[in-house]
Amino acid sequence: MKSSLTALEKKINCRFKSIELLKEAMTHRSYKFESQIPMNDNQRLEFLGDAVLELIVSRYLFDRYPEAPEGNLTKYRAALVKESALFECAQSIALGKYLLLGKSELKSKGNERPSNLSDAYEALIAAIYLDQGYEVAQKFHVTTLEKLWNEPADLLLVQNPKGTLQEITQKNHGSPPKYITISKTGPEHEPLYKVDCILNKELIAKGQGKTLKAAQEDAARQAIAKLAEEK
Repeated sequence: MKSSLTALEKKINCRFKSIELLKEAMTHRSYKFESQIPMNDNQRLEFLGDAVLELIVSRYLFDRYPEAPEGNLTKYRAALVKESALFECAQSIALGKYLLLGKSELKSKGNERPSNLSDAYEALIAAIYLDQGYEVAQKFHVTTLEKLWNEPADLLLVQNPKGTLQEITQKNHGSPPKYITISKTGPEHEPLYKVDCILNKELIAKGQGKTLKAAQEDAARQAIAKLAEEK
């Protein structure tokens, strides 16, 4: 266990004063439940890390986009602190390799589950904050963010392409897009949906996916790219 934690310290380039704090951050409740030794799991650190991350991301966006209105900053922050984004942060440092899980949780691939990894990442941020201070935690997370995404707007497009397209079309064209289902083909267990994206009665993009939602999101991404080219 100690060698695993030492490897994690090297991975994140952070030498902890209290290795027990790092261990706590990596301890899932299932591991604590199965252990014969009294210990803390990472749920309290996860709670603190959530708040620390919100502050780090708020300050990062405030400094990076000095002209952006409050509404845009709020949307960017929401995208950067939601589970899917933190899961990608955790994956980028292979955090699942270092997570301490109970046998049943490990057997069910709990070290790959987005909820477990995003929670562990929050706990890790809290541990760095408590052990090293705010500036070290800030530098670590901002570096991780910038390796993954050049622009927060790119992340919004991935997470909510339909919402992003609706904002663009309402602002620039005066009306929202409409999605028309063209076909559903393939077997029931693996269907393929195809949709058209219509704006002001004009076809602007086509999309496809294994679910209707996925097909609509694909069409929305294509439409955003087309409108950006035209602009």
